[in-house]
Amino acid sequence: MVQQESRLVAADNTGAKELLCIRVSGGSTRRYARIGDVIVASVKDATPGGVVKKGEVVKAVVVRTVKGAHRKDGSYIKFDENAAVIIKDDNTPRGTRIFGPVARELREKHFRKYYKEDQAMTKIKVGDTVRVIAGDTEKSKGKEGKVLKIDHEKGKVLVEGVNKVTKHAKPSAQNQTGGRIEKEAPIDISNVMYVHKGKPTRIGFKITEDGKKVRVAKSTGDVID
Repeated sequence: MVQQESRLVAADNTGAKELLCIRVSGGSTRRYARIGDVIVASVKDATPGGVVKKGEVVKAVVVRTVKGAHRKDGSYIKFDENAAVIIKDDNTPRGTRIFGPVARELREKHFRKYYKEDQAMTKIKVGDTVRVIAGDTEKSKGKEGKVLKIDHEKGKVLVEGVNKVTKHAKPSAQNQTGGRIEKEAPIDISNVMYVHKGKPTRIGFKITEDGKKVRVAKSTGDVID
């Protein structure tokens, strides 16, 4: 658990290497910081030419802890090191890249910009054709379908005809008999890839001559929309 005098790894590209916790934000009675908590820290080691300098006092959000955390579903997560990301006053990262895994507890505490899947959500839209490239369900891997729904809070997408599960449904106006029905289950946004000309491709952005931001397929450079 992170407290005063704890040392943390800087998990970004600001140039900082090691941080020393000076104070845990949130009141004078707060002694310990968990994943997602903000701390005030001193930069103990930094690379020359970085955004931050050695000895500088910075704000940082804890992204990994050795102590770990219990989750509502009964699972438990812990890491090999204490790590933090240096942030600005508006809680956005000062660096442009974050290294290593980031616990999802940060999403619950409104640090959404630390997630690769949140960046992916801006690239995948409802109606896009995607292919499942990874995941726990091997039966869905390699399948393609149209995106029916995007859950921004959970970082998941619903893909037509992919990852179908059987559920018991009560009688309703649409299904008067009820019984067992098959329906699509959500999958992680990071497990799907946009399909362009029959092949999965990464998506980028570019600004057109009229100032409009459009999506482009990185494999071909073609404008998607």
